[in-house]
Amino acid sequence: MSSVTVRSGFDTHAAKRKEGRNFAGAKSLELRPAEAVGFVYFRSPVPQGATVTKATLRVYARGASKGPSRTVSVHRVSESWKQRQVTWNRRPDVTGSPAVSTALGNLRDGRAITVDVTSIVQAWANGAPNYGVRLSLSAVDDADRLLRLYSFNTGKRPTLEVSWSDRPATPTDLRPAGGIVSTTHPTLRFDYLDVGGNTRLSAVQVEIRDPDTGDTWTSPVTETRAAELDLSETDFGGFGSTGLEWRVRARDGAGLWSTNWSDWSDEVTYEALTPPTIISPADGVVWETTPPIVWEPHDGQVRYQVIVRDEGGDKVYDSGEIPSDDVVHNIRTPLSDDQTYRVVVRVWDARLRVETPGAPAHASSPAVSFAVQVDDTIPAPTDLTCAPPYRGAPYVELRWTRPDTPDNWTIYRDGRALAVEVLPEETIQDDGATFVWRDYSAQPHTAHRYYVRPNVNNRLGNRSAVVTTTMGTEGLWLVNTETGASVCLFGDDDGSWSMPEESSVYTPVGGSRPIRIVSAMRGLEGNLSGDLMDGFGRTCAEWQADLMAIKGDPTAVLRLVAGDVNIPVLVGNIAMSPSPKSRAGQSLMSVTFDFWQTGELPFKIK
Repeated sequence: MSSVTVRSGFDTHAAKRKEGRNFAGAKSLELRPAEAVGFVYFRSPVPQGATVTKATLRVYARGASKGPSRTVSVHRVSESWKQRQVTWNRRPDVTGSPAVSTALGNLRDGRAITVDVTSIVQAWANGAPNYGVRLSLSAVDDADRLLRLYSFNTGKRPTLEVSWSDRPATPTDLRPAGGIVSTTHPTLRFDYLDVGGNTRLSAVQVEIRDPDTGDTWTSPVTETRAAELDLSETDFGGFGSTGLEWRVRARDGAGLWSTNWSDWSDEVTYEALTPPTIISPADGVVWETTPPIVWEPHDGQVRYQVIVRDEGGDKVYDSGEIPSDDVVHNIRTPLSDDQTYRVVVRVWDARLRVETPGAPAHASSPAVSFAVQVDDTIPAPTDLTCAPPYRGAPYVELRWTRPDTPDNWTIYRDGRALAVEVLPEETIQDDGATFVWRDYSAQPHTAHRYYVRPNVNNRLGNRSAVVTTTMGTEGLWLVNTETGASVCLFGDDDGSWSMPEESSVYTPVGGSRPIRIVSAMRGLEGNLSGDLMDGFGRTCAEWQADLMAIKGDPTAVLRLVAGDVNIPVLVGNIAMSPSPKSRAGQSLMSVTFDFWQTGELPFKIK
C-alpha cells in the first residue's frame, strides 16, 4: 500500500455579497449556505490507473462556531480556474455527486474537519482532469451560517491524505517461452513487477491454448506468492507432441490484476528424455584410482557431464559440461580405496530443450555405486621415506624403492588419494630402483601420513608402509611447481590478508530489518612483503632470478606457503627494492607483491 499526504496547493473562496471580489491570499476560506463557497487545489499524487483505497480531505476551523445541523459538501471541480481570477461571478463549475462529511457539531478554533474524498481522487486516477474541489456549507436556521477555514496562507493549511495501489505490470519473460520440455506438466514461470501500493503477489492465473484449433484451458485462480504455476497441481491435461501456447496474469496484495494478460508464448512441446545407462563401473568395483566411466546415451549426445560423490554426498569430482559425443571419460581426480562412491552421467541431446523446475534439459543416468578394489597380487613398494629435503623447504619429498617401474603411482596423504603420477625419468634413481616425488600442497607445521601404491595394467597394487612427517617451513615461499622456480622471503611483516565478499544491504519498503545480499565470495587475498637474502644453499641473486621468472608469467598458478597456509594463488604487482637493512658484504632486497587465491574456495557454501 502506497500512502502520501499532500500539503501543498492553493485555494480561495467566492462570496455572493461581494460578487466581483477576488479573495486570493486571504487567511480564511469562508463558507456560507448558497452565498459563499471555497475552492482548493491539490496536485494528485496517484498514478494513472491506480486503485485509491482511501482519500481524506482535512481542513481546520478558524474560530469557534456552533450548531449540530451543518454539513460540509465537497464536489469535484470540472473546469480550470486560476486563484487570482475567481469571483462569485467567475467561479468554476462542478460535477459528480458530493462527498459529504458528518454533521460538524460545535467547533473550536483549530478543530480538524475530515471528508472522505476517495471517489473524487479515484476519478482523477481514472483519467478525469484534476481541477481541485469545491467546499460548500448547508445549515438549518438554528446553526451558525458562516464557517471559516484556515487557508494555505496559514500554518494550519488543508491536507489531502491518499492511499492507493497500482495494478501490477503485464507479466513478461515467460519461461518456457517455446521449445521442448521434458515433462508433460512443467512449472510455468514469469517476471512479476508492481511498483506501487500493496506490491505482494497474491495469485496467478494461466491460459493454455492450441494455436491450431483455438481450444483454451483456463486455470483456476491460484493463491501464491511465487511468480509461477506448477501445472502438476492443476487439472491441466498436459503438454504433448502437438505444440501449445500459454499466457498469464497476476494479482497483487490489493486484489488488483495485472494491466493485461501477457503475450502468448511461442509453441511449447513435450518430448521425454531417455536416461543414459552406465556400463562401467560394473558390479560396484573398479581397479584403479582414476577409472574410466563408460555409458550408453540412447539418444543423440552432443554434451555430457560426469559427477562423482562420496558416501556423505559431497562432490569429489565434476567433469563440467563437455561438448562431445564421447561415451568414455577418465576421472582426473584420484579416488581412494577406502571409500564407496556414486557416479552419475548427464547427457544433452541436439534438440532445443528448455529447463523448468524439476525437469532439466539433460537426461541423468541412475546413480551407480562402486569402490576402488586393490589387486593383492601386485607387490607393494618398499623403503618409503618421507621428509623435507632441507630445513624450511616448502614441500615434502617422498622416496621409495621397487625393482621395476609400474605404469604409474598413486600417492596417498592422510588416507586419501592425492595424485596419480607417471614419474619422469629424472626422478628415477639407482637404475630404476628408487623413485622420488614431491608434495607441494601439504599444510605446514602439521603432521601428515603418506603411503604409495603401484598401478600395473590398470590395477591398483598393495601399498607401502605408512610414514609420517611434518613440513616445518620457514619464511614465506612462492613456488611454481611446473617450472621449479621458487622464492623464499624472510622478515617479520604479517602483511595484509582478507577474504572479501561482494554484497549489498537493502531495507525493504515498509520494513525495519535490513537484508544483506551476497553476490560473490572470494578466497584469501592481500599483500605480502619480505626480504631476499642468501640462504638455504642459494644466493640472493639466484632468488631474484627465480622471482623475475615468476613475474614474467603473470597467469601462472603458484603455491603460496606462509605460516600454516599453503594455497594456490595468482600474484601480481611484484616489486623489488634495495633494503635499508643491508650490511657490508651482504646482499639483501625488499620484495612486495599482491596475491589472490585461485581454484576452489577454502570453505563450503551451504
